[in-house]
Amino acid sequence: FTRDAEIANRTDMEPVMFVNNEAWYDNIQLLDFMSDTARYFRLGTMMSKQSVQRRLESLEGMNFAEFSYQIFQAYDFLHLYQKHGCLLQIGGSDQWGNIVGGIDLIHK
Repeated sequence: FTRDAEIANRTDMEPVMFVNNEAWYDNIQLLDFMSDTARYFRLGTMMSKQSVQRRLESLEGMNFAEFSYQIFQAYDFLHLYQKHGCLLQIGGSDQWGNIVGGIDLIHK
């Protein structure tokens, strides 16, 4: 509890920022995005995510837009890291794989 209070009372932290990813996707061509960014993602890794497995096993399945979302969320983290120095992304348990994908993308 003490550590949480220390963090909550810090005054040297940057304020929370909310941004719309449309701001950076507006200027990216799909084919450029696929060749520059999506090439770093392996299908086996993407298919092995628990959230993908659950959807594939469900009656409704998963479409390509939903499947490729993990690439876009990873790129969001890369963009925020490069432009704003973002070091933390918060998401639900179904987002964990996408967040890790962003960390991996930052290191490539």
